[in-house]
Amino acid sequence: MMVLPPFRGPRFLRETPGLTDAKGFIPVLPTYRHPDFESIYAVGVITQLKAMEQTPIPTGAPKVGLMSEEMALAVAHNIALELGVISGCQNKPTLQAICFADFGDTGALFLADPLLPDETGHRHRALTYNGIWVSWMKTGFEKYFLTKLRLGWTIPWFERWAFRAIGLPLVEPIIPSPQLIQVKG
Repeated sequence: MMVLPPFRGPRFLRETPGLTDAKGFIPVLPTYRHPDFESIYAVGVITQLKAMEQTPIPTGAPKVGLMSEEMALAVAHNIALELGVISGCQNKPTLQAICFADFGDTGALFLADPLLPDETGHRHRALTYNGIWVSWMKTGFEKYFLTKLRLGWTIPWFERWAFRAIGLPLVEPIIPSPQLIQVKG
């Protein structure tokens, strides 16, 4: 049996009026900007992601490292737009997840595209594989990731190419919807 304390945001954030929800998670718009504080963006586990369904034990939505990278890429792009460094549309993360779980002599790999299903409960794809090879892949990925950090790389061209090759873009543009124009007559 395993018992964990409730997962929540840090106290200093929870104690800031209007910044977080009751559990200490920061609400975000699709751009990952706070809806009420224009100068605040949030990425990673601190963001408020609502689970698609209520369960007897409130678990919330899972968050994995790839999702945090996607959020950070979108936020960096959106801040660069705001500062006038680049032009174009705002981006949002795709919230797709790939996770390697190591269980000693075996492992599990899951891919969820997207992690949170749509309103009808569907995903584009959800795959799970298991075997000792997953543990080996996780070890190899950890070595690659740490090397990438030491070199100061974020997402090199070949990594972006690999994600695109398997159909996982990390961010997507937010296409503005046409505004309804009221004609007074």
